[in-house]
Amino acid sequence: MPNMAQWRNMGAAGLQLWHDAERAGKSNTTIVVPDLAAERMRLAEAGLDLGAIATGEFGAVAQISDDEGNRLTLAEPPKGFVG
Repeated sequence: MPNMAQWRNMGAAGLQLWHDAERAGKSNTTIVVPDLAAERMRLAEAGLDLGAIATGEFGAVAQISDDEGNRLTLAEPPKGFVG
């Protein structure tokens, strides 16, 4: 995808970094995880509220942002995806 650098097959995870001029000085990062529901529970136990999980053919994603506008997206690939 344009403006994205991606690393896959890092064990059970992956990482995406995005270039977005409108968000200059802020970050927008995606971390690919094998089990989004488990990560949501782990973050909740640490006092962090991961937003609603959106699902579709792409798998599942949820986001969390800080007060400075930095956004972290956790993404779970669709079942059976081989990257």
